[in-house]
Amino acid sequence: MINHLVVKKLKRVAKPKSIESRDVCVDVNILTPEYSHLNNLVNYGLFKDDGDPAIVPKGSIAKIFKATVRTDVCFSDLLNQIVEREANRMYYTINTVLPSSSKKNYPPILSPEERIKWLALAKEHKLLPEYINENSFINGKPPSKTAKATFILDLTDLTASMLYIYLSTIRNIREDPGLPKAVLYLVDKFDMNFYLAYVFASSIVISSTGHHILNTQRAYGTFKQRASDMYGSTYEPLTSPQINKTIETSIGTAIGIQRLVNDPNKYDKSNVTKKSGRFSCNTTIHGISKVGHTALLRELFDGNIISATMSKTDAEANKYINKFINNKACLAGKEAGK
Repeated sequence: MINHLVVKKLKRVAKPKSIESRDVCVDVNILTPEYSHLNNLVNYGLFKDDGDPAIVPKGSIAKIFKATVRTDVCFSDLLNQIVEREANRMYYTINTVLPSSSKKNYPPILSPEERIKWLALAKEHKLLPEYINENSFINGKPPSKTAKATFILDLTDLTASMLYIYLSTIRNIREDPGLPKAVLYLVDKFDMNFYLAYVFASSIVISSTGHHILNTQRAYGTFKQRASDMYGSTYEPLTSPQINKTIETSIGTAIGIQRLVNDPNKYDKSNVTKKSGRFSCNTTIHGISKVGHTALLRELFDGNIISATMSKTDAEANKYINKFINNKACLAGKEAGK
């Protein structure tokens, strides 16, 4: 039975006018480097169909659509398979997985409510198509703590970058649940801009970019490693003040995600029904904007930084960033004069 949970709209909190002048107290149990990448496994099928992708039939979807089925550790050969099979639809079946008992990992699995919120938030910000049903996951029978869902994606006129974003956003629930959890926390608790939250969280919770839409992960040397008799080598979490002082977020990367998902054909001319080869989503995203500014956590709430993130051109972005820099200098002068 599908868990049709009623998920409350993410709350919005009033932001202090001078939030950039003080630290943000964050939960280090959520924004932690102790997450590890979980088991890689993808089950998908390719087929031809003109039906509504929002309707996922019950029963064996492979038999219903006479799909070519693949089980692999990743989607590396997917583009070649689409062209070879002349497919215009694909289904992707995902099973959540519990972490290895020999490794420390937060969280072991997303809650049903968190899964729904993640899919809904991704749809809102165009990391998933509107027709995706956020209530698709079906919980396993007790005592199982895992869940399963099948999604159908319309490949017609879809770019390779957007297909990879769609698949990665769903796959995060299985392989990197720390990212959805951290982004949901930042957006829900602090009303952080989604694209800034995505990049900021990635720099803490992502341990490997092999299946990530960005090349952003926790930077080498930022977090100290410590030995554990039970878990082996783990990363030592930063304190909230340390996160505020050391984690810098690339505004250009957030801009890249935002512009790509809002105007995908401008930045990627490919069509997955015609393009073979391999995905290059992170290269595309990181190449969209030349804005080199980075910002600390408290600065991500500044109106000019947010406007720069949501800009359509680098000229517009730099205008807002220059305003931010000037305001920051004025603020520093006022603080020094106290």
